[in-house]
Amino acid sequence: MVTQSPGWEEVKTTFFDWDVFRASFPEIADAFKLNVKIFCVAEVFILAFALLLAVIRSLPGPVFFPLRALAIVYADFFRGVPTILVIAVLGFGAPALQLEGVPTSATFWGTVALVLVYTAYVSEVYRAGIDTAATFNYTPYLAAAVLFVAITIPLARFTDWLILRDRRRRQAVGVAT
Repeated sequence: MVTQSPGWEEVKTTFFDWDVFRASFPEIADAFKLNVKIFCVAEVFILAFALLLAVIRSLPGPVFFPLRALAIVYADFFRGVPTILVIAVLGFGAPALQLEGVPTSATFWGTVALVLVYTAYVSEVYRAGIDTAATFNYTPYLAAAVLFVAITIPLARFTDWLILRDRRRRQAVGVAT
């Protein structure tokens, strides 16, 4: 049905052109390799900085309030600003400044942007785990299991009843004919 539609030739040319695919593949493969390299480098920093940030947010007592406040502001800010905007500002803005001693690679600054943004997100995951571990209890899992059983057993019996009723109806029709 799709290949017989009036617009198929245009769709085929736009999305499924084998010559364009083959010609662009080497460049796309190189970009993919760069993406994987950036991820591997960024992930090391993200995991370390996020853990540090989560630990700072979890420090008790009023003496640590300024550090906690800074960690909260950091996490809220970088989770609130669109990632693409941080990448654009740092990836294009920092190299454009041409400051002496500062890297001018857009790849470097794009990686820094990803580290800044995703550190904020991952720190919240760590923090939740640090908090869930401090007060962990299996009782909510038991409550969820009870609700699951309370719903699934009656529904399973109802399904069995519907199947039996259908089977009897089919047998009655079969005997009558």
